[in-house]
Amino acid sequence: MRNLIATALLLLSSAANAAETTQAYLCIPEYATGFSFNKVAKRWQPSNFDLAGKKYLVKKTAKGWSWANFAYPDVADECGNFNKSGVLVCDAFPEEVWFNRTNGRFQVFYFVGYVGNLLGEEGGDNPNIAIGTCAPL
Repeated sequence: MRNLIATALLLLSSAANAAETTQAYLCIPEYATGFSFNKVAKRWQPSNFDLAGKKYLVKKTAKGWSWANFAYPDVADECGNFNKSGVLVCDAFPEEVWFNRTNGRFQVFYFVGYVGNLLGEEGGDNPNIAIGTCAPL
């Protein structure tokens, strides 16, 4: 029994140390849902979004961690550090990102579109939430 407990503690410690030594994560969204403007009906409606090819990068920096579109890693938002629960919260306007390095899951909240939008026309932006997973690089 002691050996079993010691082995479990060693495995937990190894997993925590691996998470702390990881310098970057590749994040790929799996699903996104939200709202889009139907120009014919002139009203907002629930929608699902195609995320094919979309990828993000979470990377260790001198100040903490950053969040970036994988295609443009040098254009990144600084996020700070992971909290005690292993969650990183990043205000990457116009998005907010939550990433849990313990289970590898993330959420991206895109708020712009319904109340106001960046493109200046009704339906120019679509508020949505995307979910997916991140893997260490």
